[in-house]
Amino acid sequence: MAYSVTGLNPGAGNSKGGPDVSSYSSADAIATVEGVGYFNNAHDNITNLNSHGLIIIFDTTNDLTHLRGYTVASGVVTLHDPTIT
Repeated sequence: MAYSVTGLNPGAGNSKGGPDVSSYSSADAIATVEGVGYFNNAHDNITNLNSHGLIIIFDTTNDLTHLRGYTVASGVVTLHDPTIT
């Protein structure tokens, strides 16, 4: 399947300098959601907050939750392990 704006909750900006925290719910498998380019159509929604942050991904089919960091540059949203700095 594909990214759907209805699944994205962009959360709120963090005035203390920490990361923004967003969430995304989808019936798509976690591996699909974490795939290259999945969130590229979401960059307008995400960049209204910051160019980096955290996203909680809910796989509603398999009842799984993943935490990922994200960065946005030139319209490309990249997910990464949030423990890597």
